[in-house]
Amino acid sequence: MKYLFRNVLTVIMVLTLLCITAHASEYDDSGYSKATIYIQNKLDEYYHDHFETAIGYWDGYDDEGNKHLPGRSIVVNTESYSQITNVSFRFHPEFGVLNSQFTYGLYVVEYPTSLACDCHTTAGFTIYINDYFAREATDEYLRTSNENLATIVHEMGHAYGLIDFDESYYVYDSIMSYRVNNNTMYQPQERDYRNARASWARHE
Repeated sequence: MKYLFRNVLTVIMVLTLLCITAHASEYDDSGYSKATIYIQNKLDEYYHDHFETAIGYWDGYDDEGNKHLPGRSIVVNTESYSQITNVSFRFHPEFGVLNSQFTYGLYVVEYPTSLACDCHTTAGFTIYINDYFAREATDEYLRTSNENLATIVHEMGHAYGLIDFDESYYVYDSIMSYRVNNNTMYQPQERDYRNARASWARHE
């Protein structure tokens, strides 16, 4: 009986370790392959201020004048393979199911590349902002201005290789977390900047 108990305990410990390991990496290989993120702004004017603010958060400086992400920058142009746009997911042939799952935005890798390192393998991406919850839904589901900003900031975080923290993570200090209130947290946190720096460090 003691032998059986010891074996069961060992299995539990191994499974626990695997779970901890699975949650240990807070970034993946979906990040943009170049230090400068080139992106086209195809959003409706309704979102333009939010987009510019989001860029300022990711591409900006802390209170002491230090760049949050040294060596990284964002350039908005009209020639990039990457873009950010808005569309209503509600009756969309591809995104309709996501709308029913309360998906506010989506980061899609369009052009993977083998020319980059194994930690940033995206040459082109599209960020979709769901118009339904931003502008079309009833008051119960309509996103606030802060929440719309948070959605853009969150999706842009994926371009830096940051992963989603779903409900299983119990994370409350990251813009990438599903558990935070985006009406009060709508910009990257120190954890996000730290993860973005760590993710890019693997590139160098």
